[in-house]
Amino acid sequence: TNSGYICEGPGENIFFVKKGKLITPPTSDDILEGITRNLVMKIAKEDLGMEVVERSVARTELYNSDEVFFSGTAMEVTSVIEADNRKIGTGHQGPVCKQLKEIFKKVGVGKIEKYKKFIENLLNSKISINKENQKVIIVEKDREVSSQKKLDADIELEKNLGKEELEDLSCDYLTH
Repeated sequence: TNSGYICEGPGENIFFVKKGKLITPPTSDDILEGITRNLVMKIAKEDLGMEVVERSVARTELYNSDEVFFSGTAMEVTSVIEADNRKIGTGHQGPVCKQLKEIFKKVGVGKIEKYKKFIENLLNSKISINKENQKVIIVEKDREVSSQKKLDADIELEKNLGKEELEDLSCDYLTH
């Protein structure tokens, strides 16, 4: 920021883990108030039981945080292990980032019921899960589902779930 604080990455929000708290710059620091950012804060608070603090973050805090990670629509949750040639935390993905990634992947494919509305709003689609036959159904609102979009979604499912889990899951695309 103009005041010398860290505000965000080039296209993603930034989070710091320090002494069991999740810290992120406030929207008043001219950051993008992203959907993914809000979801990460909600998951950290509700599922991991973390205190989430929105406050300005000095550059020096980057270096002495336990963990640092980015979040964004394209990158989801990605750890930052080094900054300015200085190792952050252990120099590897930390446990909070790892847990958030695991939960986020399940949320992203509609596997966690309480976050289903969140993803439906993000995709502007209706998601239903048939638990009996492990089928995810994505119903697009007011538009055709292109073959490319189906392929992109299948690739994303495979990336998020892995090949073994994907074999047990099928995905249908419908229009509404």
